[in-house]
Amino acid sequence: MDLCSGAGGLSNRLEQAGVARACWAVENCPSAAEAFRLNHPQTTVYLEDCSNLLEGIVEGRERPCKGEVEIIVGGPPCQGFSQLNHHRGTYGECQDAGFP
Repeated sequence: MDLCSGAGGLSNRLEQAGVARACWAVENCPSAAEAFRLNHPQTTVYLEDCSNLLEGIVEGRERPCKGEVEIIVGGPPCQGFSQLNHHRGTYGECQDAGFP
């Protein structure tokens, strides 16, 4: 499961290395989620906050079911949303997805 997946670069590299294949991805930005879908058509992509989805999995309300996920990965934050980026707010539509 790839959290805060962006367009799927981390999942792509893990798959190329033969380490893992992303069955599920979670992304809160609509355009990034769509890019992930295009880059990984075999993956189920959830367009929502990963905290909500993970809570639902633990409580048994969401798929994948508790115990189905073998590895959870998450790359470094997008440069546009990093607390170290002094130019936040200038990167377009993902700003509207609830990021500061």
